[in-house]
Amino acid sequence: MANRLHFVSRLTDHDDFLALRPFFRIVEEALAGIVDGADFFDMLAEDVVFDYASSTPVSRLARDHERYRAKAESVDGAMIGSVPESYLPLTGGCNCGAVRFEVTESPLRAGYCHCTRCQRRTGTAASPSAIANAGTFRIVSGEDHIRRWNAGDGADKAFCDTCGSALFGQHPENPEFINVRMGSFDSDPGVRPMGRLHVASAAVWEPIPDDGLPRLPGPLEA
Repeated sequence: MANRLHFVSRLTDHDDFLALRPFFRIVEEALAGIVDGADFFDMLAEDVVFDYASSTPVSRLARDHERYRAKAESVDGAMIGSVPESYLPLTGGCNCGAVRFEVTESPLRAGYCHCTRCQRRTGTAASPSAIANAGTFRIVSGEDHIRRWNAGDGADKAFCDTCGSALFGQHPENPEFINVRMGSFDSDPGVRPMGRLHVASAAVWEPIPDDGLPRLPGPLEA
């Protein structure tokens, strides 16, 4: 084929990952049906090389991204983010049922965290969380059962004091967002992890899957 798409699937530079976020969002919206598939592939009709050392293609995609977001917002109630409106609110809770919550809008994105704290918090090699606007997250019942732990230099880790289920995380310096543990949802939250954070501290006993997701050695800064 004359037209080829080259994409660096594993970015090691933090700034490069941030630059490509508009591209990731376009792909997510195309898969979710917000962006028309034909329009999406029209964007890729050129012989574009997505070399993360060059910002030119990214700049074009960022501009197109705004146009497609405007188009998405014009769809009358058909889709909010990545979850059909009829599926909202998303619900979830802990194992014992003491804590119940709901999310009234689609989460913004999701990702895996490989930090040591998440390994110890979950007993697993990585923790998947969906990031949502805090204003869309509401505790329906059992708020008195929620306990929070903070090591002093990170996000609060919220869990049920009865069964110990991990529920969400929230950074005191960035409270407008909340990281809902994906395993705590009752059903499909509609988003998929788009990257892996803190891979520098990844567990040696479980290799990171070769899934093509971008990997960052530490956190994703704003």
